[in-house]
Amino acid sequence: MPDDIMKFMTNGWLDISIITWFSMTCFTYQKRLTTPKRCVFLNPNRISQGICSEGPEEVTAYIKKIMTQDRDKYYILPYHQLNHWSLFIIYPSKKYGYILDSLKGTKVAQDYLLSGLVDEAIGRCLWDLPPCQQQRSGWECGYYVMKWIHRFILYEQH
Repeated sequence: MPDDIMKFMTNGWLDISIITWFSMTCFTYQKRLTTPKRCVFLNPNRISQGICSEGPEEVTAYIKKIMTQDRDKYYILPYHQLNHWSLFIIYPSKKYGYILDSLKGTKVAQDYLLSGLVDEAIGRCLWDLPPCQQQRSGWECGYYVMKWIHRFILYEQH
C-alpha cells in the first residue's frame, strides 16, 4: 500500500487498492451529509475484468444481491478493464446505466464486459456513455474516476 500511495501522490497509475480506499472514504463521507444518501458502492475487487472473465456467475450473483436490496439507489461501480479505469453509475429501478470513460473514443456499452453482467443480473439496461473529460496521457483514468465519484455524491445524486 505505501507504494500505491506514492503513485497517487506523484500522479502515477492508480492501483485497485487506491480506488477501493477512495470509494470506502466516499461512502463514509456520504453518511455525514445532511441530504438523503442515495449511493451504494460496489467493491472494485469483486467486479474487475479479471474477475468478470474468470467467474462471471459470481459477479452476476454479487451484483444481483447488492442491487436488489434497494433498487431506488444509485450504484457506483469503479471498473478496471484492459489496464484502464472507467466508472459505471447504475439506477436499477429505471434500468438505466451511465458509463464514464476518459478514453471513450468510439466505445459502446457492449465493449465493457461488466455491462453484460449487469444486464444479466438486473435485466437489460439502457446504457448511456455521456460526454466526459478525456485524458491526455495514459495514467489519468483513475483520477478521473475518483473525480466523477466525488462530484456525483456531492452534486448529482439528489
